[in-house]
Amino acid sequence: PAPLPPMAPPPPPPPPPPPRDTSFSARHVDIDTTNHAQNGFALIDGDSTVTINGSNADLDVVRKLHATNKSMLWFRRGDQSYLIRDKSMLERASRIYAPVTTLARQQGELAGQQGAVAGRQAGLAAQDAAFAQRQAELAGRQAEMAARVATREAAGSDEHARENEQEAQRREMDAAQAELDKRHAELDARQATQQRALETQQAGFEKQQQALDRQQQQAQQRAELAMNQLLDEALAKGLAQKTSLR
Repeated sequence: PAPLPPMAPPPPPPPPPPPRDTSFSARHVDIDTTNHAQNGFALIDGDSTVTINGSNADLDVVRKLHATNKSMLWFRRGDQSYLIRDKSMLERASRIYAPVTTLARQQGELAGQQGAVAGRQAGLAAQDAAFAQRQAELAGRQAEMAARVATREAAGSDEHARENEQEAQRREMDAAQAELDKRHAELDARQATQQRALETQQAGFEKQQQALDRQQQQAQQRAELAMNQLLDEALAKGLAQKTSLR
């Protein structure tokens, strides 16, 4: 009998999702907004970093200001907002948020590695689906063979010739099933090894993610405290200019 064709390779993993807000272009963009945030904050460091926290309305304000300010530090306290353009203040603000940005970048890289593992796991599932399809095709061929035998028997064809044909077809089906079973056993063995390796890798990623989450939370708290002190200093020195919220 003709050999079964090879199974299709697994599909590639899906592409990463697009950034949440395409109005800002930088190597690192971190935007976290809610509808009723009490305060707002935005640090835009040229093409390097965009960090925005606050309300959705704050995001609209920052987007407009960014059109004429390549680098800026903007913040809102209650109903009053301020803009800082002083170079030394911007440099200090960037240094304050540098650890947060670094950890966020590491989390993004780790998420990409986790996505690659998930893609390989999906590939294993696709191989199972391909095998199930081949098994269904073989079952369909067996059903067709039984139907032909029944038709010829009903038509009164030569019994001896019919038995010879049945035996030949049965041998063909048995050989095809044996080859499919062999492939399935080989596939199961490969998948078991691959799945164990992927699970071990994923468990390691999860531990890394937990550690990064803790570090990120601590770094964020330290940055917010230091940033509030910097903003107070800017207000005291007259380096923060009042701006409109529209």
